[in-house]
Amino acid sequence: MLILLQTLYFGIEVGRARQRLGIEAPAVSGDDEFDRYQAAFNQLKQQHNKQAIHLFVQMIKHYPEGVHVPNAYYWLGEIFFERQKLTLASALFQKIIDEEIPCDKLYE
Repeated sequence: MLILLQTLYFGIEVGRARQRLGIEAPAVSGDDEFDRYQAAFNQLKQQHNKQAIHLFVQMIKHYPEGVHVPNAYYWLGEIFFERQKLTLASALFQKIIDEEIPCDKLYE
């Protein structure tokens, strides 16, 4: 029950942060940015990390201000953390924090 309450609270806080910063809610399927993010995430789920890295980086390059960019940075940080590339992982996580980008995954 506590986890459910924490999740609900977090969702509310992310929504408030997005509203305060004027950031739209993430897009859904059919949107090119979302489709690119989902393709990268699917590669990650299948443990194809090299391909996931490539797709996340391409998505960030193509949509540098996109709503899915913070989560892409998060997942890149996770991949590099797993690979023991701690300096790079830390830099990716810090980018989200420094730029005060609402990231659904950062506080989970």
